[in-house]
Amino acid sequence: MKTAVLLRKTPGLLLFWGVAALTVSAATAADFYVSPSGSDDHPGTQEKPFATLQAAVNRLQPGDTLWIRGGVYRETVVFPAGGTAEKPVTVKACRGERVVISGCEPIAGWTVHDKAKNIWKAPMPWTLGTGRNQVFCDGRVMIEARHPNEPAPGLEMFVSDLSPLWPTFGEFSISDPAKNPGRVVSKLLDGDPPDHWKGALYYGVHFQGWSAQTGVIERSEPGAIHVGDRTNQWWFAPADSHWLKNEEGRGMIVGHINALDRPGEWHWQDGILYLIPPSGAEPRNVEAKRRQVALDLSGREHIRIEGIAVEAASARLEDSAHCVFDRCRFDYVSHFTRLYSIGQVERGRDTIKSGETGLFVSGRDNAFSSCAIRFSAGAGIHLRGYHHTIHNCLIDEVCYTAHYFNTITDAVSDFADYEDFRVGGHVITYNTLRNSGRHFFNIYGNGTSTASRDRGPMDYMATLFAHNHLYNGMLLTRDAGFITGYYGSGGTLNGLRTRIAYNVMHDNYDLFGMRINALGMVYLDAGTCDVELDHNLLWAAPGSHQRAMWFNSCCADVREHDNVFHPRFTGTSATLKPADFPQGKPFRFGHDFDNPPPVADWPPLKTQRLDIKAASSQAGDPGRLKDGDWFAFDAVKFDDGWQSAVVRFAGDVKAINSDRAARAKPRHRKATDPLVLEAVTNDGRHEQIKTQWTFIHNVSDGCWLRFNQVPLGEGYRRFRVVYGNTSPEPRWLEVRLDSVDGPPAGRVDLPQTDVPRQRGPADKPTTSYIQIYGEAVGEISESAAGTRDVFVVFRSADGRPVGEFEYFRFEQYRGTIPLQKDEVKLELRAGGKDGAKLGEFHPRFTGGAGKFREFVTPLEPARGTQPLFLVVRSALPGPVGAVESLDLQRADGSAVLRGIGNPPLVRGGEMVLPQPTHPPRARPADKYEKPAP
Repeated sequence: MKTAVLLRKTPGLLLFWGVAALTVSAATAADFYVSPSGSDDHPGTQEKPFATLQAAVNRLQPGDTLWIRGGVYRETVVFPAGGTAEKPVTVKACRGERVVISGCEPIAGWTVHDKAKNIWKAPMPWTLGTGRNQVFCDGRVMIEARHPNEPAPGLEMFVSDLSPLWPTFGEFSISDPAKNPGRVVSKLLDGDPPDHWKGALYYGVHFQGWSAQTGVIERSEPGAIHVGDRTNQWWFAPADSHWLKNEEGRGMIVGHINALDRPGEWHWQDGILYLIPPSGAEPRNVEAKRRQVALDLSGREHIRIEGIAVEAASARLEDSAHCVFDRCRFDYVSHFTRLYSIGQVERGRDTIKSGETGLFVSGRDNAFSSCAIRFSAGAGIHLRGYHHTIHNCLIDEVCYTAHYFNTITDAVSDFADYEDFRVGGHVITYNTLRNSGRHFFNIYGNGTSTASRDRGPMDYMATLFAHNHLYNGMLLTRDAGFITGYYGSGGTLNGLRTRIAYNVMHDNYDLFGMRINALGMVYLDAGTCDVELDHNLLWAAPGSHQRAMWFNSCCADVREHDNVFHPRFTGTSATLKPADFPQGKPFRFGHDFDNPPPVADWPPLKTQRLDIKAASSQAGDPGRLKDGDWFAFDAVKFDDGWQSAVVRFAGDVKAINSDRAARAKPRHRKATDPLVLEAVTNDGRHEQIKTQWTFIHNVSDGCWLRFNQVPLGEGYRRFRVVYGNTSPEPRWLEVRLDSVDGPPAGRVDLPQTDVPRQRGPADKPTTSYIQIYGEAVGEISESAAGTRDVFVVFRSADGRPVGEFEYFRFEQYRGTIPLQKDEVKLELRAGGKDGAKLGEFHPRFTGGAGKFREFVTPLEPARGTQPLFLVVRSALPGPVGAVESLDLQRADGSAVLRGIGNPPLVRGGEMVLPQPTHPPRARPADKYEKPAP
């Protein structure tokens, strides 16, 4: 270790030492120490360490290192400053010493409450809220009192060796979901006196089962409970009658003194903790969670945390950059049995960004390497922002309260907070992700396309998801997969798709998928676009869901090749043979803390930086942008093939681009560029056409859609179609004005996008909706101008069905569309400030005038060497923000992806493969399989 040096490089010292100061710059970084036996009055030396981590980190400056002596630290540590690229701040455990940052406080003062039942009690003058407390005894997690104690036959967890945190479901049912959705019945409640369960939580999964539903029991009676203050979207009352046929209801009651009846259970009430000790003796070493977050690096840069264990708490890295957790451990990251909506476990607060439902990471270029993250009711890691790395980690037992969170959650319902920002580009490699109540990974958001400005996917840089080991997923919820998406994109920039490659996935327990014999471990739900799946190995143990991959409708630009699936596979990860792998070529997968695998270099990009201060000419102040300002960069080589641009912008105007009125339906009545025509939001259609979700189908030759009074204005240059087609024969559509046989305005050819697929039982297969969609573009004539009725007419050369259609767009407006309320654009134009528009940024409020964030736009192609202009268009009065730099980017086709496709390690002539854990204990799929004739 270095000797502690407390000399600081201050301006005064530099003046005093002059040039000599440069010779001792390496010694200006200081070592500090902290120990539970220290004092915050100490200077933090090795001999006289601090006592608290907060006192220690308050002293850290760039280049400093904090050495933590072994012991337990009970605090939330907030970093007041960070480091730099050259001088990071480092916080690490002393070699060979175990450092724990705990979210718990000890509970003392135990007395007997009920001798017959061996219930003890002690003061606990705090609570984290209903369903959110957590108690430990001798380091083991205790269980909040629940009923039933054991799961009903057939409702056990499907795999072995899970923690006791997973639910013990009994049979519960919503007897009248339409008229009385809050009434839940169960034979487990027969004989209970009135209001026996009043005040407890009900937690259950019914009908669709996309998420658990919870609520407070307002009253109870023999055989039934009445649940109020329920989850906001109460799926217990399904609108679609086909769900009523298969309730498969299950649930439990949590948090009532009447459920406190077995060793290891506890109950909190009115400042008192009641506990039945697991050993039967007087409680010892009891702790209760008091803090949600242990480490808060929010807003900081270049901090390294090494070798730390965090227990019963989380970490926050909101808007952080270049921060690293290396060889750390997080146990019992989040806990709750109460949820109101996606990510909200307490009303009126953002419990995602707060770190209360999983590690929260936003900003850019943060990393978790060789870490273990275990036991989270919520997510393992919430990812927001750009280019984070999760590498060689174990993430285990996540989403044990059954909701929309995933092991790694790449935005959910909060995606609108990140629209227009640079997001994605993550590296998720060589991890073991196991035992999840729902997904393991979702591809950016949950409905981003349907809510976006142009009805297309919100911009997203492709993520690399490779060499991971995924197993035992969908343990609690239904109608999803290990890897999923929903109306979003895996990559809109630089021609790169999210790549899902060289992963091993096995043992999916989606009951809904089993019942309909569809879906799969990879389940790209409707509208998931721009994904490449290759060289993945998948298998299904007997009794698990026997399907590998499924693409729901409207999945544009999805490619799948060189994957292998083994149904009813009786081997394990440790018994794999080369022939089991795609193309017979084994690859390394999963985490290995002893022999860390290499990190891939992703995304493969070429970048040219244009500093705004180096603009060759300008009209305006880059620090006070206003309408009409422009900045020019001479001699940009467009033949280099630039595909996207990134601008660093800072703004303190909260109203900027906040108005979303132009997105209201029907979109085709709004004068925008692009101008969107959603297929299902038409003003008339051929009688044969049918609608489903967001698309139309049963479209034959001659069928048509009508859109009334479309404001074409000065006209558009092209027409885009998002569609699916399973035929190689010619298909096309015509854009006509005023009537079905009115003046033609354009034609778009529709090449084949998919092959016919089937779903359902093998003995009664049915034709599926088209899964893989594509995009096609055609030119629009100048005559398509003014306000006109627009007809889309579908054609096929063979007279057979044309395909399915989701939406259409008029693009590249020939004039200038007036700005909307609060709208601000930073346009990129070639050749001059009024030249051809290549792209446009839509900047947002960034948190302050000096807080720069990155925004992205795809670029139209341009040729030759010519000036590039950044032009400000603003509907707001006065300055709207500042711009610092502009990056031009393109995919680097010559890049070699290191760390991808690596073979397994070999020891003693044998492949080194992960050992199996959590083997199956049930075969739920057998229930849905028909016996062989």
